[in-house]
Amino acid sequence: METVAFGPVSVSQLNNYLKQRLDGDEALRLVCVEGEISNFTDHSSGHMYFSLKDKDAAIKAVMFRGYRKKLTFRPTGGMKVIAIGDVSFYSKAGTVQLYVQHMFPSGIGDIYANLEALKEKLSKEGLFDGAHKKEIPKYPENIAIITSPTGAALRDIRNVLGRRYPLARQVLYPVMVQGNSAALEIVQALETANRDGKCDVILLARGGGSLEELSIFNDEKLARAIYASQIPVITGIGHEIDYTIADYVADLRAPTPSAAAELAVPDQNELMLSLDNMAERWQEALYSKVQTARNALDFLKMRGMRSVGMLLERQEQRAILLKQRLCSGLESIALGLKAKLSITASALEAQNPALRFTNGFIYAEADGIPVRSISQLKPGREVRLFTKDGEALVEVQRIERREISDDI
Repeated sequence: METVAFGPVSVSQLNNYLKQRLDGDEALRLVCVEGEISNFTDHSSGHMYFSLKDKDAAIKAVMFRGYRKKLTFRPTGGMKVIAIGDVSFYSKAGTVQLYVQHMFPSGIGDIYANLEALKEKLSKEGLFDGAHKKEIPKYPENIAIITSPTGAALRDIRNVLGRRYPLARQVLYPVMVQGNSAALEIVQALETANRDGKCDVILLARGGGSLEELSIFNDEKLARAIYASQIPVITGIGHEIDYTIADYVADLRAPTPSAAAELAVPDQNELMLSLDNMAERWQEALYSKVQTARNALDFLKMRGMRSVGMLLERQEQRAILLKQRLCSGLESIALGLKAKLSITASALEAQNPALRFTNGFIYAEADGIPVRSISQLKPGREVRLFTKDGEALVEVQRIERREISDDI
């Protein structure tokens, strides 16, 4: 639509024309507007819808989720802010809107500039470097809590720690979390916790607040104290959209105090489930090992019984063989002895005097002494003669010597 002067046009045509004209006006790019937030809606999509007004006028505004993530504070109704964005025409509703890309509370332009300068300085020094981040212990025994003793943040932290991991001992280092002396108190609490050396992790926390209220966590001395801490530091400051320099320096950043407590400890229910699963796996492994050992033992028993039976059978065979060999040997010995006895008996039989008597031999004694040689006799000496069937006493008449064989 080049002009609206000729003939009737549709609403869509008119609104599109207005949008084109506004979008083409460079004066409406990155307009800086100061006003009070009203009709604020924090949509579930992450977009924020609101109006900016002063005492005489108002303009609708929207800040989409992608730009919202860059906010360093939490906008609320009634807050005076400075918004930077493009002015355009929302054709569907027929309204002029400010599409906000940057926004911060009014009157903090210098504060914001100083904050950005400090962030750049500390970043160049390496205070935000991930290489310097300390590991958070998995099972802390003692937890230092640096926060206000009367704030909701402490109550939330204690509830989470007590529910998730009651084994951990909580050590409170009470401090102010807003005001001129708050940053110094927190620095001193960090130094004290490190000197005490009792705790495994430090929770630095406070609830939500405005940018001015959270500004103590942008203190340079506090940032350097967090960096110098030998104990890991978890921050839980404000809400999810609130980012401070302390968050950048900390070893771990949580969006809220409750979330910081959750990141500091494990969940006891998950641990119990894990232990139960581990015990079940160990029991199954132990049962498997026992069953394997039983099977091996049964196999050895069966093998042993077979081995014993085979051994007994072999021993029995050896005994039978030895018996056969012994009997054979004894039989041979007996036969040899029998042969020798037969020869001896024959020799003895041959020497038997009675046998000689049957052959005509006699036995002679002189004075009770056997007569073996003629030299034992002399004429007139009495000699007793023995025969097979009797004896006789005779007197020697004469002596005749002769040579005879020794075999007689």
